[in-house]
Amino acid sequence: MVSSAKLKTESPFKNSGDTLIVCLSLCVIAVYFGGLSAFLQIAVCLLSVAASELIFMKLILKVNLLSDLSFVTSALIIALLLPSDAPLYIGASASVFSVAASVFPFGSRLNTPFVPSAAGIAFAVTAFRNELSYGKDLSTIISGGEVLNLDFFTVTDILSGSLDGAMGCTSLLTLFAASLFLFIRKKESLIPSFGFILSSAVFAFIFPRVNSGRLSSVFLEISAGSLLFTALLLINHHITAPEKKLHDFIYGFSGGVITMLMRRFSPVLMPEVFSVLIMNALLPALTSEKANRKKFTGKERRLNETSLS
Repeated sequence: MVSSAKLKTESPFKNSGDTLIVCLSLCVIAVYFGGLSAFLQIAVCLLSVAASELIFMKLILKVNLLSDLSFVTSALIIALLLPSDAPLYIGASASVFSVAASVFPFGSRLNTPFVPSAAGIAFAVTAFRNELSYGKDLSTIISGGEVLNLDFFTVTDILSGSLDGAMGCTSLLTLFAASLFLFIRKKESLIPSFGFILSSAVFAFIFPRVNSGRLSSVFLEISAGSLLFTALLLINHHITAPEKKLHDFIYGFSGGVITMLMRRFSPVLMPEVFSVLIMNALLPALTSEKANRKKFTGKERRLNETSLS
């Protein structure tokens, strides 16, 4: 992953630009299928995160990091992890919480040990469980124990994004294209992503929840929920993921196992974001104290150089 020295000197676009490009492409697909409601959800999340950053960071901490594109990508990820018809106040609440709970207490997005967008969605699916519905999406049907095979949904529906679910997670073709783009741009950033998908696939193969065969189980589980989205945009977050390649892989692999265990034994919505937050909390167990101190010192140096009082 990005070392502390490189993190200090790279531009905000270098750190967040690739993720932003992927998010924007997913937003286009989301608006195509979700129409005006999807567009409004995206706009509300953007405005809410920007306003929260302005209030909590600029007015209270006297720090201005709006020039860092990470706040834009965070807002887009929150919107994309919601259904297009979700009440707008849920997106706004998740956006505000992401800043208030996982950015403001640590002084900067560069210092937070948690992925802010994951925290925001975890809050939304917990606080608004009764108001938030992802429809009869693939993940809900699999967990409901219905008899499934690949004819239940056509492969075209699964790939195109016409199914119910979070508006940024249903178009597998776009996510596959995004993975190729990120592989070309930053191969090393996908190490935790690979571990996350690999462990999820192995778990689905060994413990299938569908009766159409083990390979179908792998395809359906990877396609369901926000698993692929989380693998590409959350588990490999450039601030919170480990620096060493081996730690990267173990970090992502463990996150995939936690996701699959939660899918099987927990009724929580969006278990993928909870697995990311759990791995954020467990990160010190995977890395040495010296490595952590070096990484966070690097972030603090960059914060001092980019902050405006």
